[in-house]
Amino acid sequence: MNILENWTSGSTEHRESFVIPDGCQDIIFVQKPNDAPFVYLSPLYNTTIKVELAANTFMMGFRLHPGCNVRDMDSRGLLSSISSVGALTDQIEGLTHTDDRVSEALACIRSNGQTIEFCAKQLGVSTRTLQRLLSAHTSGTPSYWLRLARARQCAKELVNSGLHNEIAYQYHYADQAHMCREIKHWFGVTPSQLLKREDLTEQLFWPAY
Repeated sequence: MNILENWTSGSTEHRESFVIPDGCQDIIFVQKPNDAPFVYLSPLYNTTIKVELAANTFMMGFRLHPGCNVRDMDSRGLLSSISSVGALTDQIEGLTHTDDRVSEALACIRSNGQTIEFCAKQLGVSTRTLQRLLSAHTSGTPSYWLRLARARQCAKELVNSGLHNEIAYQYHYADQAHMCREIKHWFGVTPSQLLKREDLTEQLFWPAY
């Protein structure tokens, strides 16, 4: 299965929300009032973005596993099945592919995220081979995936344990200032601000990278 999760979002009033980077791309269907529905593939985000949703707009998304490739997306075919989640699921599974080598590399980076060199050694490949593999099959470099995994794991620890002196070193940051810069880069807020933003912290625990 290449689909990680199916989600929906909508509102009768205009609203804005913030979406944090999660290492996943989504196939997203959008229905606006008085407009024909459309579908698009979201990019890999490298910072938190603001999304504005017009009143009476409905969205449905299929979150793909990290590293999942989307072949030529048949937008017309997908839109013809928009009323059936089951049919869309089957079509999307047919349009997507995840390379086992990519899954292994991303899992290694997430669980052994000290340095790219260390991860390459764990995988039994050169850093150049790892670079070529991820660049060819994902929109992110090994450095992107390492920084993202580290920031997300560190942010989860902040939520679970609060801000403490050892957390920066626990997640292989040079010091607390380095950790703060990375949290600010990925989530748009400082660590202390992040802990007050439930709209951001709840997303850390959704299925993702």
